[in-house]
Amino acid sequence: MFLYFYQFVGKDLTGIIQFKSVVLGGLLLHLLLLGGCGQPATKTSPEQQTSSPKTVSDDSTQARASQDELNLSSIDLSPEDMYRVLLAEMLVVKGDVHSGYKVMFEVATRTRSPQLAERTFKLSMATYDLKAIASAAALWREVSPQQPLAWKASYIMQARDGKIQEALSSWDRFQALSPNDLVHDLMETGVRMTQAVQPENGMAFLQQLHQKFPQEVVMNYVLGMAAEAYKEFDVAIEQLEKTLQRLPLLDPAKIDAALKQQLYRESHHLLASAYLKSGQSDL
Repeated sequence: MFLYFYQFVGKDLTGIIQFKSVVLGGLLLHLLLLGGCGQPATKTSPEQQTSSPKTVSDDSTQARASQDELNLSSIDLSPEDMYRVLLAEMLVVKGDVHSGYKVMFEVATRTRSPQLAERTFKLSMATYDLKAIASAAALWREVSPQQPLAWKASYIMQARDGKIQEALSSWDRFQALSPNDLVHDLMETGVRMTQAVQPENGMAFLQQLHQKFPQEVVMNYVLGMAAEAYKEFDVAIEQLEKTLQRLPLLDPAKIDAALKQQLYRESHHLLASAYLKSGQSDL
């Protein structure tokens, strides 16, 4: 069912699609780690600035960083590397996630271990340091190129940096590896862009994605949704009106009925919001 996406983001999409110029570390951590809830839809063919590092000392962050146990027995490590890994984990337990990440990154880079690369990525997100996240994501995708989460993190970080073509290439790899269908991945991408990427880069990325999938009605919705969140109201109105025009023409066999109703409801809501806000002079 397509509705598991909505179970992930909530019944009312518009309530969470609010761009913030400075992304809080906790939000970014949530965005990069958390996938959709419920059972993933079966993949089908398409119809079809860096934040300043800060000391992480709160209990919830420490718990997130140390909750995943690393199975060292499955990794071939030298005594020195084993010591360094244990040191990194001890630093995390003590609350010094930044130092633990740096030590783990060093060992993962040297050993090219997929398990250590994944662990490094998870620790990087607990640091709330966007440079660390980008570096760890790059390492993970090099060591484990079949991991979709590594490519998901990469396209978000690359879009933030304005590297749109690189971000699109990473998105293509992510979608090819994703267990979800194209509709889910497009809608999830729209939400992640508006919450984690600044307007200029987010719109540039989504417009390029729209050019890749012009036949997908959901892409009109995603672009309109993002444009409304980014206060690009002319684009929002145009794309949401196209969504409402194209939805009745869809073959019922090509779209889940509940999803279609949800798109109608959200498109009308966002369209009304875009019309209203476009007439305000103090936005």
